[in-house]
Amino acid sequence: MRHLISAALLAAFAVAKPLTGQAVPPSSSSSRSGVVLGVLIDSTTREPLLAGRVELPGLKRRALTDAKGRFSIPNVRMGSDTLVITGLGYVSRRVPIEVQADTVRLGSLWVARNHRLDALHVVAP
Repeated sequence: MRHLISAALLAAFAVAKPLTGQAVPPSSSSSRSGVVLGVLIDSTTREPLLAGRVELPGLKRRALTDAKGRFSIPNVRMGSDTLVITGLGYVSRRVPIEVQADTVRLGSLWVARNHRLDALHVVAP
């Protein structure tokens, strides 16, 4: 019986409000975050860009595009930032973004080919 009463008292204290009576402040917009979604498209072929790199350098957040050119970067803080898009054989692109909602859908982002890339040499150690 004593164990039953102890368990009931523990449960009551677990759900009780703090004794100080101070309300928990609502989360500020600076602590909120969202997800940035988009698709990279080759501007010449109009095909999705596979393995394109999309990065928010200030946050050290990055993603690679899938076979359909899609990317998703989670946990992006609210506010202004710059998305940096790179891909082997493509011109780098910087896109200013504004994260004001839980989900930011950028839609299709066109990426131009770098016509100055003549050859790529890979050297293994």
